[in-house]
Amino acid sequence: MAATEEPEIIESLLKDAENKPVPIRLMLYPDALLIQKQEWISVQLDEEDEVFLNMVREVEIKREPGAGFGLCVKGGAEHRLPVLISRIIKNEAAERCGQLLVGDAILRVNGVNVESCTHDEVVSMLKEVKEDSVSLSVRHFRPASYFLNKGNETRDGPHFAKQESSQLASLPRLEKEWMTALTIPLLYARVSRYIYGTDKLREDSFDIVGVDGSKSGPMYFTEKTTMLTWYHKISAKTQSLLSQMVKLITLTTFLSFFSIFKLIAKTSF
Repeated sequence: MAATEEPEIIESLLKDAENKPVPIRLMLYPDALLIQKQEWISVQLDEEDEVFLNMVREVEIKREPGAGFGLCVKGGAEHRLPVLISRIIKNEAAERCGQLLVGDAILRVNGVNVESCTHDEVVSMLKEVKEDSVSLSVRHFRPASYFLNKGNETRDGPHFAKQESSQLASLPRLEKEWMTALTIPLLYARVSRYIYGTDKLREDSFDIVGVDGSKSGPMYFTEKTTMLTWYHKISAKTQSLLSQMVKLITLTTFLSFFSIFKLIAKTSF
């Protein structure tokens, strides 16, 4: 990929397995197309944050009489995961305590070790608490944070518990960044607007298949004119690369024959 040239960039859409549109960004270089998707990336942690996230924290959640504790959990031994806090409900007990994060693993409930318990066992233990408070031993489980935060996003990033202590106030948030999901080489690539297996043209999308088997899938644009502009841009790049390759092959073939001819001429009587 030509790294010295600035790419042309535009945002588009792909459809996921559930046929829902997913934002993507196209970066067009002279010899490759990069397809990027947005992912949650953890902000760099300092030493104090690392210590805090790795420590076991003792947390007491106090609730109003008759109310719940205001949290949801996922995971469990049946998934080969600890039971993880997957959601902290706004304005309820777990958020008000100010000491929990989405992604915290529950290690003990009222002093009882639950590290080898299933999801349902831990849920039952929490439901069976008769008092208006429960003590949890938790430790943050960062490998699951991205997955647990999907669906809990706000404009400022994934939802974290209300942060009141100085340690919690310094915790990093996840930030969305464009990450390259696929690189398609344009030499010998096929750019097409046709619907697979038909002779019908797509009105709002096209796809690219690389010689290495990489496939973009249909890329959708909100405006047909924009779609056509990018379709022609990418097609022109592939044609230009193909023309350059043909010229190179022709020149190489000519030089090879010329070298052979000179060799024959030298050895002739």
